[in-house]
Amino acid sequence: MNTTLIARSNEGDKYLLFAKLDNAKILYNLAKSVNFKEHAVFCALDSGLKISCEDAKSTQGIAFVHTDLFQEYLIKEDCVCIKINLSVLIECLNIFGSIANSIPTALKICYQGYGHPLTLLLEDNGIITECNIKTMEADSLVNFEFDFDKIINKIIIKVDIPASSDYIESFDCKKTQVNRYKVNFIRNSLKALVSSTKVAIRITDSGVMGIQFLIPITELSKMAFVEFYFCPDEEIE
Repeated sequence: MNTTLIARSNEGDKYLLFAKLDNAKILYNLAKSVNFKEHAVFCALDSGLKISCEDAKSTQGIAFVHTDLFQEYLIKEDCVCIKINLSVLIECLNIFGSIANSIPTALKICYQGYGHPLTLLLEDNGIITECNIKTMEADSLVNFEFDFDKIINKIIIKVDIPASSDYIESFDCKKTQVNRYKVNFIRNSLKALVSSTKVAIRITDSGVMGIQFLIPITELSKMAFVEFYFCPDEEIE
């Protein structure tokens, strides 16, 4: 058994997963960016929290919150994965309706283990609300086998374009490649675009496309990221 923690306290000792965020908006915004299906796989890893949403085994969106964004983070296993209703999670994170306000809502995330709910404790101006979200056994997600050693096309684009700057920061094309992707799947990634400052698009030799959005967490002067993976629709002669 492995225990990963930062900012150790006794408060999380009875939980399989325990985490604190001073601002629930961080998780709220990232969860919204991959909210294109009803359910998502919620995983706590050594490196942080990962929320994965999948559609038709052909596209996958992943929001990742690194441990250094948390004020406290504790897991007692190498990986803690559950399936939850993503829309309910988002609604709970915004339960005070003050996500957009200047005063942040503090968040505690607690999970005792199999059969228990995912518990969110949110505090706003001294008022504490507890939300218990039903958990299910996590589905097996598609491994898109996105091999970075086999990337043949890559482009990095700045989302906010200064008047004096080129909008393409990096462009690398090892060979001409033509693939087709479903527009509806690509559209799923646009929510993440709104909050991002930089976008990296990569395509492997098998046609799997990965799009990574870098999202600034301004209050912490750090970055989070959201990734999407897409299988090509069909081969083109």
